[in-house]
Order: sequence, then C-alpha cells, then structure tokens
Amino acid sequence: MRDRREDVPLLVQHFSVLFGQEMGMDPPAWTDPAMAVLQAYHFPGNIRELKNIVERALIESAGEEMEPEHLHLRTARTPPDNTAAAKGRRHPSDGVQGRPHRGRR
Repeated sequence: MRDRREDVPLLVQHFSVLFGQEMGMDPPAWTDPAMAVLQAYHFPGNIRELKNIVERALIESAGEEMEPEHLHLRTARTPPDNTAAAKGRRHPSDGVQGRPHRGRR
C-alpha cells in the first residue's frame, strides 16, 4: 500500500460498497481531506488495515459524509498528543531529583 498510494481511493470505494451492503446502507461519499489522510497514512498493516479502517469509519459515520475525524488515524501531520505533560499530568519521576536514593536494605 505504501508504494501504491494511487490505489487507495479505488480500494476505499470498494470496501465502502462492500461494507455498505453488509450494513444495509448506501456507501458514503468521502471528502477530499479524508481521502488525503488515507493516502498519507503509512499503513503498517497493509490492505487489511485499510479494510478495517474503512469498516470502522462506516460504522462511526452512520451514513454521513466521511471526514478525517471518522478515521482516527495518526499521520505525520497529526501526531498523537498523549504525553503526560499534554494531559496536564506529571511524570512519575517529577520531583524525584534531590531525594535520597533508597537501595536494598
């Protein structure tokens, strides 16, 4: 998939039709930004991962037009912000400096 990014829109359409039929709904339209996110994604799981992404997005969208937020993907442009500092939490080692070391007794 990484080497054949031009195939992503065709595969997305195929999986949208397939899962749409299974769910009893028309395949949704995909916005250009959503498709761009998919084409930029690195796909460590290859085509099976794309299939799972499309299926999950269809379930979440409930028939709406597909937007990037339906995909829940991390790309180079949208890094995860799950660091302890970003969540307002402190790292367990914060404040440890200056305390005496307690080794085995």
